[in-house]
Amino acid sequence: MQKKIFVSIALTAALFAALVGLARYAFAATSTAQITFPSANATVTGALDVRGTAAGPDFDYYKVEFAFPGSGAWVLAGNKIYYEPVTDGTLASLDTTKLPDGDYALRLLVADKNGQYNTAQVVVAVNNTKSQHTGKGPERGCMACHVQRDETGFPTLYWEALYATDNDHPTLANGYAATYADCMNCHASSGQGDRGVGAPLSLRAIVHPAHSFSKLFTEIEYDGNCFSCHNVAADGKWDVLVDAMLVNDKGVPLVIKATPTLIPAPTNVPPTPDPAIYNQVPKTTVFEPGQCTAVLNAPAPAYTSSALGGQPNGEIPPGEYSVGAAAQYSTSLWYMLNEVTSPNYINSTSVAELKGNCNLTP
Repeated sequence: MQKKIFVSIALTAALFAALVGLARYAFAATSTAQITFPSANATVTGALDVRGTAAGPDFDYYKVEFAFPGSGAWVLAGNKIYYEPVTDGTLASLDTTKLPDGDYALRLLVADKNGQYNTAQVVVAVNNTKSQHTGKGPERGCMACHVQRDETGFPTLYWEALYATDNDHPTLANGYAATYADCMNCHASSGQGDRGVGAPLSLRAIVHPAHSFSKLFTEIEYDGNCFSCHNVAADGKWDVLVDAMLVNDKGVPLVIKATPTLIPAPTNVPPTPDPAIYNQVPKTTVFEPGQCTAVLNAPAPAYTSSALGGQPNGEIPPGEYSVGAAAQYSTSLWYMLNEVTSPNYINSTSVAELKGNCNLTP
C-alpha cells in the first residue's frame, strides 16, 4: 500500500512537470531580437543608428534602451516605442553627443501579443572627447518637454502615464491629448500626505522623484532643476509652470516689454514757511545752564533755527534736556536745547514737563 502511494505521488509530480513544460512551450516568446550594429565593445561617436532585427509571427512592439554607466536604470532611446517590425534594418537612433563619455549597455526588447518577449544586449563605449554635453539647454514649463506629440507624431504625456504603470492607467477621455489639467483631476493633492484626490498618489509625489533622480532630466538632455517646472511667486509659493516658457540661454523668461512709462525724478520741494514765524522777531529768553529743564516723554521733531517755518530736519529722543533759550512768537513757543547738536529747536507742544525756573522774559 505504501509503495502504491509513492508511485502515485511520483506520477503526479511527473505529470505536473510535463504540464509546466508544455505551458512554457505554449507561451514561449515567438519574437526575434537581434542587434547587428554596433557590435559588442565597439566605440561609438556622434549620431548612432542601432541596427538589427525585431520581428516575429506574433510581433507586438519593440523598444531600444540604454543604461548609464553603473546605474542599471534603463532609458528609452528617442522616448519612443515602435509598433512596426524591422528585419535587418535601423531599429532606433541615439545622439551620443548628449551622453557623457563612458561604457553603456544597449538593449533591444521585442514583445509578442502573448505578453512574452526576447531581448538582445551589447555594451559599447561612448567617446566623443567633449568636456561637456551639447544638450538643449534650459527648458521651462511642463509642456516644454512633455509635448502633446513630438515631430514624429508620437504621444508622450499620457503614454508616459501608461508606460510608468505597466499599461494599468485608467483610460482618459482626451487620450493622448491629455493635459496637465486632466492629470490634476485625479492627482491634485488631497491634503492627506502624498495621496491624490482620486488617485493613490498626488502628481507632486510622482513627479518630484521621477525628475530628481533622472539623469536624463538633470544632466544629459535638459539641464533640469526645480526652476524648470516652477516659478517662485511674490508670496514665496512655488507656482507650477504648466505651459512652455520662452527663455534665453540662462533660463531667464523672454518677456515682450512694453514702452516704459517715464516717471520723473523726485524734486526737492522747499517747505512753505510759516509767515507768523519768519516775518517776526521773537521775544528771546536766555537761560543759565541748569536753570530750565525740558522733559520729553516721546521722540520730538527737531528743527534748525532756519527751518522753524518749514519741515523738521531731525528728531530728538525721549529724555531730560537743559534748555539754553526760548523763542516766543505770536503763534508758538520754541525751546533750544543745550545737550544736542543742530537741529536743536523743538516746539513747546513736544514738551511733557518743564523743571526749574523756566519763566520767559516779559
